[in-house]
Amino acid sequence: IALAVQRLQTGEWAGVAGPQIADAPAWPGTVYAEVLNHALGTGAPAYRRRNTPHASETLFLGAYDCRWLQRVGGWDEYFAANEDFELNWRLRQAGARLLVDPAIRCRYLVRDRLADLARQYARYGAWRVLTWRRHPRSLRLRHMAPAMLSLALAAGALAAPWTGWPLLLLGGSYLGLVGVAALDISRRLGWAALPRALAAFVIIHLAWGLGFWSNVLALRWARR
Repeated sequence: IALAVQRLQTGEWAGVAGPQIADAPAWPGTVYAEVLNHALGTGAPAYRRRNTPHASETLFLGAYDCRWLQRVGGWDEYFAANEDFELNWRLRQAGARLLVDPAIRCRYLVRDRLADLARQYARYGAWRVLTWRRHPRSLRLRHMAPAMLSLALAAGALAAPWTGWPLLLLGGSYLGLVGVAALDISRRLGWAALPRALAAFVIIHLAWGLGFWSNVLALRWARR
């Protein structure tokens, strides 16, 4: 907290935070933490990088200059998730800069059950739709990656009665990619981590995509 205040007092930054580093006190949460910390797990956004101090598009548990919060109207209480990104988007659109400084230490405790991870990431995907509707230019390619993956897999599954090649090629390529990442994690944590790492990668990607498309369809249906 003291370091965050020092950075804010320079006047250069509207908000500061440490990098979001997933952690867990015990197995199997330690496996899921490694999955979330992996570039393939969450897309390696700037707010998770641990190298040198750098500007970021959003913050995890940020400390803010209250004058900037008042200028943009503070947090939007409508958002039950993704509220930090939504606030930080408005701040940056108003000209603010956000700092991630690895000297500020912050640990994020992950869920230790796969079902809880699935619910968490489905919720994140669903609320990203609301942020996108509120701020259309805020959507990034890395945000859409799990949504496009789940859509492509669903299309391949629908085409399977006629040809199984699209699903086989896409599914095989994806499983090969996450398999390499899971092997890297298992090399450090032990081979017992392999099936859990594989499952965690697939679950967070597909749950996010399912949450995203479910909310897109729900909102379109509501407008009818």
